[in-house]
Amino acid sequence: MTETYYTPDRDFLIREFRDNPEYTLHTAVVHGNLPQIRELLTADYDIDKLHDYEGTSKGRGTPLHVAIWSNQPAAFELLIIRGADIDLVDAGDEMRFPDTPIRVAVRLGRRAMFKRLWDLGAERNKYPSNMRTRHSLVEVAACDGQAHVLRDLLHWDESWTEDQRIRALMMACNQGHVLVITTLLGECAYSTTVLENAISAAMVAEFPLDTWCKASEHEKKRKQQERSMRRAATVMHLLDEHNRVGSVDGTQTYDCSALLNQLVYRGAASQGYVDVLRLVLAKGADPNVVGREGNTPLHKAMTRGGHGMGDYNEKGVVVLLEHGAKVDVRNEKGETVGDIANRERKYKERWVRG
Repeated sequence: MTETYYTPDRDFLIREFRDNPEYTLHTAVVHGNLPQIRELLTADYDIDKLHDYEGTSKGRGTPLHVAIWSNQPAAFELLIIRGADIDLVDAGDEMRFPDTPIRVAVRLGRRAMFKRLWDLGAERNKYPSNMRTRHSLVEVAACDGQAHVLRDLLHWDESWTEDQRIRALMMACNQGHVLVITTLLGECAYSTTVLENAISAAMVAEFPLDTWCKASEHEKKRKQQERSMRRAATVMHLLDEHNRVGSVDGTQTYDCSALLNQLVYRGAASQGYVDVLRLVLAKGADPNVVGREGNTPLHKAMTRGGHGMGDYNEKGVVVLLEHGAKVDVRNEKGETVGDIANRERKYKERWVRG
């Protein structure tokens, strides 16, 4: 539930282009050096030269792409005036698909550049011919957390398909982009089934692996807490919309107890879900609902920790007890949570006192 990929800063871009005369124009664009850009173009420098990073078939694209990456609006406008191709596809990299300039502008939330390309009639879904996965601009904006650009897209063009709108919601839930989710819920109509699938997507969303592995233990815990709060905010908005859509006349409360009880059981599985657990219990979920093998949420919390946060869900246990979870319920093995605590010898007495 974080940024889809690393956005390079200007120093990073300069390092990619330095010491290579083929990319002199790219470097001038990164610096926003308009006199040099004009000089190079007057000397018939290739305005549409595609960057190829050390022969890897990966790169940052044309100077127009680079103007967007480096947020140089004056250089961007100069390149357009001088006839830059607005529809060329760059090579992409390990973290993203090949992009046209308008798609880069959408990814990065460069609204003025995006609107300029839109008004010029830039192709909206151009990919290499051999690519099967093709995301519409609404999906790109949703995936990369660009709520304002997404709202523009939805307002400027009503032809986005239902499938594109659904995929946009799922992508936003996978990334934990709360503002995007609220934008989509406000602008699009979704069924209760779609909303339930979106809740499931939000519940399983994770940080990208490389970000997670490089973090210190303290940073991991901080990220875990942040993710828990964002997940809860996402689920809250989806549950509210689920209730609204499911209501018969828009005023009658929709019975979503089955969904809430499913979420309380899932929420007990990890400390990463503790804020969702609080949310659904506050909305009326049953803290003693029985799941697989006769286990209650408290059984599950006592045996699951997850994500490097310990071998049981201590915070979840506390929340469940505060909301009336029973400690004397036996599962199909005949075990109460006290039996599990005694067997594992890893829980303090205060967690299982009745």
